[in-house]
Amino acid sequence: MADTTELSSTRRGREGRWWGVVLPLVAALPAVRATVRAVQVGWVPIADEGVIALRAHDVLTTRTPALGQMSLASAAAGAPTRSPGPLGYWVLAPAAQIGPLWLVAALAGALAAGALAATVHLAGRRGGIALMLPLTAGLVLSARAFDPVNLAVGWNPSIGLAPMALLVLLAWSVGVGERGWLPLTFAVASFLAQVHVTYTLPAIAAVAVAVAGGWGPDALGWLRGRRVGAAAATPPRRSARPLVLAAAVGAVLWAIPLAQQLTRHPGNLTLLSRSARGEVRGIEVAGHVLAWSVGLPPAFGRSHVGGLAILGRLDPPWCSLQVVSAVGVGIGLFALVVRGVRLRRRDIAIPPLVVLAVLASSSVALRSTPTDERGLSVGYTTWWLIPVGMLAWVVLVATGVRSSVRATALLGRLARRPGSRRGTGVAVLVAVVLMVAVALGTPIRDPEDHLYPVAEQVGDAVAGQVRDGQRYQVLQHGVLGLQLAPGIAYRIRRAGADPVIHGGDGVSAGAEYQRRGVRCAAVIGLTPLGPGEPVPRLEPGTELLRVVAVPPGPVVDATRVVVTWSVDAAEPSC
Repeated sequence: MADTTELSSTRRGREGRWWGVVLPLVAALPAVRATVRAVQVGWVPIADEGVIALRAHDVLTTRTPALGQMSLASAAAGAPTRSPGPLGYWVLAPAAQIGPLWLVAALAGALAAGALAATVHLAGRRGGIALMLPLTAGLVLSARAFDPVNLAVGWNPSIGLAPMALLVLLAWSVGVGERGWLPLTFAVASFLAQVHVTYTLPAIAAVAVAVAGGWGPDALGWLRGRRVGAAAATPPRRSARPLVLAAAVGAVLWAIPLAQQLTRHPGNLTLLSRSARGEVRGIEVAGHVLAWSVGLPPAFGRSHVGGLAILGRLDPPWCSLQVVSAVGVGIGLFALVVRGVRLRRRDIAIPPLVVLAVLASSSVALRSTPTDERGLSVGYTTWWLIPVGMLAWVVLVATGVRSSVRATALLGRLARRPGSRRGTGVAVLVAVVLMVAVALGTPIRDPEDHLYPVAEQVGDAVAGQVRDGQRYQVLQHGVLGLQLAPGIAYRIRRAGADPVIHGGDGVSAGAEYQRRGVRCAAVIGLTPLGPGEPVPRLEPGTELLRVVAVPPGPVVDATRVVVTWSVDAAEPSC
């Protein structure tokens, strides 16, 4: 397919208009705001993020992780299964190893801000202000929907939200001819595929469309040339350079997970493939979640969507407006792909094809997502569909206008009218003010806010007692203990000691931290107390390290947590 000229305003919009700088900053504003707030409230890693910080601290040590977080796919696979790779740990490693505790959240927020700004920048290259403006608004609204707090945390389902939108724009750019972006596309796709299994198939699909669009026309021309014996049948070496660089990037980023797959039986990738056998209920959930993310009203237009909110929309009637409109969007995107192919225009065919490929592949992942009566796993593993659903609408409208000769001619006449540039500037300024108001006015709700000071006090008490090179077991009780224990293990590791913490599902730090039959220097107990419950009588040899008050909050109902220190006299004890 031959390339065509982008919208007439694209080049001018990139070369000197103020919105080329302002709009990326506006898109990054929710992430910046969430990062500043994390620093202000004294964010510390707890629960899953405590495990993530612990494993990120292990990067480039004798315990360098080979895989990612424990996955709920373990139940379906019949064995402990983890996210495909450790790249999420590697990205956060500098913050986990040095600096204040909140630096992990700050680094995650900085990555999200950069990804959002880069997404809008690429939109400017694809369609100028006509694409940048709705995309920026869509990103701001998407952050409002899944709550900006998820842009400044290291939790693996959340850390991929902003990069997922960036991947769609990168694949779009490569597919329409900017093939130099392919190595970065591979890097972003590899990051997404490794941090959480729900991103894996959509990332692969986006890269496949990018490569097919970027090199497909050359390959077809080369094959036709070979048939007729033309001199141009030799493929140009220059076009292969991005492919070679991308392959090198992929080989580096996937070396550790592939080594694990080849040296263990069964390997983690094999276990993940076993867990991907969807049931009828899973297929129904996948269809309803896709309708929820794309259909009217689309998910990005809602506010503070959570697991419970999603569950309430998993079973709408198949003839509802939500489902019918989602099907209509899908048909419209497919029609644009067909029209682009017939016109030999990649700028029309590739954008809807990328979105369709991501949505279609997500249905395969969603059908095997574990669901329960609460809908929590369906909630946090589908947040990334909020910005993708937004992109479906943006692509449908923007590419539909571009494919229409009459609409393009009308826009050209309007752009040539006297005063059109000034009017456009005023309209953009008003839109920017509204987007900034939404970004700054969206409440940031972190249900774990009340636990951060508790975790910091408990961690300080424990870190002040441990000795370098010694082994300590963290023994937790109740929901509060489960929340605090991974972060305490991380504090012990940062102090130069060796924690032992037993746990399953998301709080499992791996076999390195689940040793049994070994002697520990001490056992650290975390016992939550309910309202009015007295401090329990301590066993001989047990020292009361600290009693920390727990502020009221939605996560736990305990009012205090008792931190004890028991000298390990048994053999073995852990």
